[in-house]
Amino acid sequence: MRLVDAIPYKDAYHSKRPLDATRLGEFDLPVTSLPAAARDYLRMEFAATQERTLKQYHQPLRDRARSGRSIPIRCTDIDQQSDGSLTIRG
Repeated sequence: MRLVDAIPYKDAYHSKRPLDATRLGEFDLPVTSLPAAARDYLRMEFAATQERTLKQYHQPLRDRARSGRSIPIRCTDIDQQSDGSLTIRG
């Protein structure tokens, strides 16, 4: 089995540059310390999560409700309490 066939998910719309496996020894990462690598990873994870959330919010309300990740509510009254909290009735 070829390696490419073993990859379960491939994005057909995102082209990738060929990688010369014989030159992997020359490959150098821009991040050289563990804290910098962790920050870089967290930045990528945050961006991916934010993108998924925004994609969900851009869907029509009916589709969001059907997906099971959102529920429509109707707000009928809002009371602000003396401590600054809100009571919302629907």
